[in-house]
Amino acid sequence: MTFTPLGPISKIADRLDLMIRATNVWSSLAATIYHHHLPEPANKVSHTKTELAALRPFVMLWTNDRDGITWTRDTAGPDACAASDGELVIRFERNTPPNMSPSLAARDFENVIGRLCKGTAAAPGLIDLAGDPRYLPLVELRLVEHTRTLPEKINDIGDAQRAYLLATWSTA
Repeated sequence: MTFTPLGPISKIADRLDLMIRATNVWSSLAATIYHHHLPEPANKVSHTKTELAALRPFVMLWTNDRDGITWTRDTAGPDACAASDGELVIRFERNTPPNMSPSLAARDFENVIGRLCKGTAAAPGLIDLAGDPRYLPLVELRLVEHTRTLPEKINDIGDAQRAYLLATWSTA
């Protein structure tokens, strides 16, 4: 089923989706973007290790439960200016490269996350694209967590690295 974003919340998430795809690092990732959830697992209950490995790398986007979106007006009058702001969560996950030491894999993942967030004029990251009207007007991008699968979970979900970014945006 194809989804057409019509409401403001869906359109905001789609602007971030488009923005991620416009970063320089995106083309090297061969990743997929999902909104809210991964595709349903084959058994309809939970993904297998093989299914998860096949889905990676991926980005998942959703509106933050606490500060998802706020609409404001500067006055209640008919000539009021409206503004909005909010937060979206970006989860980036990839399979841990098997031929790298744990330290090297962690550093490599930090490099990928860093290039996704901040680049150069020739190779822009998310924060570099924030002023472009086609994209989400980001005012802050915060890495809140990056982890690797715990050794006791590898047999269940595979060896993966994941990062959570909090994207704060504002039209004000």
